[in-house]
Amino acid sequence: DALKAFLLLLMSPISLANVADISSSDEYNTCERIRSCCLLKAFRKHSMSMSLISQIYYRISSLVLIIFEALHLIETQCRRKIDVVICETTN
Repeated sequence: DALKAFLLLLMSPISLANVADISSSDEYNTCERIRSCCLLKAFRKHSMSMSLISQIYYRISSLVLIIFEALHLIETQCRRKIDVVICETTN
């Protein structure tokens, strides 16, 4: 959505009647201020959505790490129990 807004703002037409004196017209300056403000808002919205994506990625990767740590702990406990059983049967 932010990318669409950005592209629409870049492609928004400026009235052809003012093309000749566009650099000195107040209408152009106002239009540019509005466009800059909208672009800034679109960029902020886009950066916030990227921030949200990175937060989700961080939380999912943390959850995966916790799951792997738990599996490793279970594996270690099982190996200890197997070692104890093997030691008891050989003695």
